[in-house]
Amino acid sequence: MFRGGAEHPAFPISVVAGARSGLKHMPPSDYTIADGDMVFFDLGARYMGYNSDLSRVTVCGTPSPEQLRFMETQAQIVEAVSIRIRPGAVIGDLAKIAIEMAEAEGYGDYLYFRGHGVGTGFTDPPALAPGNPAAFEPMLVKFDFGCACWEDMWHVTADGVERLNQSPPRFWEH
Repeated sequence: MFRGGAEHPAFPISVVAGARSGLKHMPPSDYTIADGDMVFFDLGARYMGYNSDLSRVTVCGTPSPEQLRFMETQAQIVEAVSIRIRPGAVIGDLAKIAIEMAEAEGYGDYLYFRGHGVGTGFTDPPALAPGNPAAFEPMLVKFDFGCACWEDMWHVTADGVERLNQSPPRFWEH
């Protein structure tokens, strides 16, 4: 962040591992990340007065088949929904796509479909939810298992959506 010109973090950086990763933003503890743990991190930078926001998930070591399916399902949901974002797209319609995909994989109870704007404030309007016609932040959150989250900054244009972050979304492949 700082090598790229960040002035400072946009918010307190979060790194959560193991069963607690399903809770996303937890205070630090003395837990040591272990092989097989899902690891969730959320960070953002402030640059020239504007904020960014990025979340990723990975596994320490080799993901189990269920961890891989969980993370890959969430990534596929983001991909399927993001290609349909454009001016006039209704968040409820996009949420239906995410809900159908999550349910088809048995993760319907774990889909969290919310989001927020980011600008000079960290959580600028709009607050995003399925009934709001703005944008999204879909993730799978399963307590005592993990959080599958690929959160990026997106810019909506007349032609669709542009992903602004350069960080690879599938950290478990690297």
